[in-house]
Amino acid sequence: MIPSITESKFEKITDADLSLKDYIEKHYLIAFFVVLLFVWALWMFITSVGPYVTLFVLILIPLLQYKYIKSRSEHAFLKNFAEKNRYTYNAQAKNLLETPTIYLRIGHGQFIDNIISGTYGGFPLRIFTFHTTIGENKNAQLLKFTVFELEFVGSTLNILIDAGKHPFPKNVLQHQKLQLEGNFNGHFNLYISKGYHLETLQILTPDIMEILLDTSKHFSLEFIHNKLYIYADTELTNSVDMVYMYEFSHLILRKLAPVLARVKHSSISPPTLSQ
Repeated sequence: MIPSITESKFEKITDADLSLKDYIEKHYLIAFFVVLLFVWALWMFITSVGPYVTLFVLILIPLLQYKYIKSRSEHAFLKNFAEKNRYTYNAQAKNLLETPTIYLRIGHGQFIDNIISGTYGGFPLRIFTFHTTIGENKNAQLLKFTVFELEFVGSTLNILIDAGKHPFPKNVLQHQKLQLEGNFNGHFNLYISKGYHLETLQILTPDIMEILLDTSKHFSLEFIHNKLYIYADTELTNSVDMVYMYEFSHLILRKLAPVLARVKHSSISPPTLSQ
């Protein structure tokens, strides 16, 4: 059971889908005149290019408009989430800086946007959307998902608990794939730094594995150096999913930080989670 954390912060946050509906309703007059202008332009267009090109344009323009409005509504949702939690929000895309994480090296053409920044339990926090492309040419597939990044004091083992089936780059081969008892392996792939089998078992105790099985089947986790990353399996654009990820991170930090601080080769100071 995930513990609640100050739910009043989230009760007025508008989901992206609702924002999209509100945006259309508030701008119906503009939409009406746009439709009139569109009909006039369409008539002129048909007379010059023919029906097939016109049909293509009729399909393309609404799709582009919908994509634009949906993007605006998602930005509004994330900005609202940031403001409710006294964080800062930056919608601008940024190239992903060189990072040792496995997950953030998936695919090619990686970048991040919708960046929420602040502190969590006194430690630097970022929540952002990660974009990448898998495959080439006709087989190319765009992939994006929400990432929670928390920076600690000190360092820990490199551990990846993967709940998805994403194609990892070759550097994952530098890690050891570890099999654990029970049905944990049926839901997660576990990769650790080579030579740290015993230390990993001190961290992933049976009760920790039970928590992960109960709460995180849609999340992957990665501990690397002085940071914890939590990866959703998709982009989160509604308050229910965002709060769930936020509370899940709270639970993981509360359970794992004291353990990490005790493990050999780790000097993490567990955060004070009073939020």
